[in-house]
Amino acid sequence: MDKQFLSRRKFLQWSLLSAGTFAMAACAGVAGTPTAGQAQPAAQQTPAGQTDVGPATGDSYSFMTISGDAEAPIFNGLADTFNKTVGGSTWTFDRIAGSWEDFSRKYITEVAAESSHDVARIAIIQQPSYIRNKYISDLTPYLEKSGLVMDDYYKSAFDEWTVDGKLYGIPAGIYNMAIYYNKSLFDKVGIPHLSTDWEDKSWNLEAFRETARKLTSGEGGSKQYGFATNWDLRWVIHFVWAYGGDFVNAEHTQAILDKPEAVQGLQFAQDLIREDKSWLTPQQLSGGNTAEAFMTGRVGMYLDGMWQMPAMAKITDFEWGVAPVPAGTHRFTGNYVDAWVMPPKVKNPDKSWEFLKFMAGADAQNYLVSNSALGLPILRSVVEKRSADLFKPLPPEEQKVWINAANYAHSFPFTAKWDELYDALLPSWDLWGLGEIDAATMAQQIRAVVDPILAKA
Repeated sequence: MDKQFLSRRKFLQWSLLSAGTFAMAACAGVAGTPTAGQAQPAAQQTPAGQTDVGPATGDSYSFMTISGDAEAPIFNGLADTFNKTVGGSTWTFDRIAGSWEDFSRKYITEVAAESSHDVARIAIIQQPSYIRNKYISDLTPYLEKSGLVMDDYYKSAFDEWTVDGKLYGIPAGIYNMAIYYNKSLFDKVGIPHLSTDWEDKSWNLEAFRETARKLTSGEGGSKQYGFATNWDLRWVIHFVWAYGGDFVNAEHTQAILDKPEAVQGLQFAQDLIREDKSWLTPQQLSGGNTAEAFMTGRVGMYLDGMWQMPAMAKITDFEWGVAPVPAGTHRFTGNYVDAWVMPPKVKNPDKSWEFLKFMAGADAQNYLVSNSALGLPILRSVVEKRSADLFKPLPPEEQKVWINAANYAHSFPFTAKWDELYDALLPSWDLWGLGEIDAATMAQQIRAVVDPILAKA
């Protein structure tokens, strides 16, 4: 295996937008999501001679987020839509070039200097530490007076940003995962197309495993694999969730990856790799990209998020589709929700909330559907009325796979110590990927290094 590929793994930032493409984390990649553990590509740099504008003054306000050149018009359009439909103040967008790490450094510097932008959009991965360090404001008092009806929204989206009964962000959109699959290959092998019903119990782990076996053929560099996904806990955990397990407990005080139900899910993944040899792993990729492996026809089924839709839409060599994740004793898909937040000590909190409320409204939600691919809107009425405009070019029944995914959402247990946890678990995770230890041993080793970190949190 490419050992250098493993050693250079870094935390993959979840975002809705990056580098002129939609990618993961939270989430990016019109050109394809980065491989597991590979650092998210930086957003396109500011052109020579152009500088990012600082916070506005007077009756002018500004919001910021990471953005490449391709996404900047979308955010500028949001500002224009607010100015035309709400009025009373003038809003502008400030594009932050670079990586999510660059964005976070700028954001924290502004907070420390009490010179923050009026609103910012941050990634879900940043939420725990930002709340702990009071880098974002509690929006609950504003929500209670706002007139917003929570039943109008997807509960799972707001749940992601509600901590200890307090709301800290207006969700920017919902991203989930599902199975992309090569319909042309299914037809060639003689396998019926997959169900689009999340409640279909016949599409279960046993059926998934058998399908992956049937799709696997050949040897060496030209081998056809039945399945692939990013070799990263945040993707592979879907098999753990399917058996009722998780990474850490609800209180984030103890790792539970070594519990029987979690090990059962890890063992299932291990069996696909070592016994069936139907899972394309980093060994076979040699540092390549799993999304590209699917898009070039080397993989029959591929687990990833709806942020891959723009890339998949460019496939012309075969017919493809999407299906729910297979069911075990449970059926869950990851829930990845970035949010619009109010930094502390903004110059006019009421104006900042006015913009945040606008982002939760129909005008902003419809604008995003018409002008971008930012996941599933948080407002149910917009999804119902604009369902035909979502997740093109899928047929209606497969558009509903993504629309209904939010009802099966499961949060990944990010903590304020996630970066440290991720670095600590990687050695054992990689040894498991290399086949040098089994799933149960890996899970025990991870608990041994994770529990002391959680105890310090």
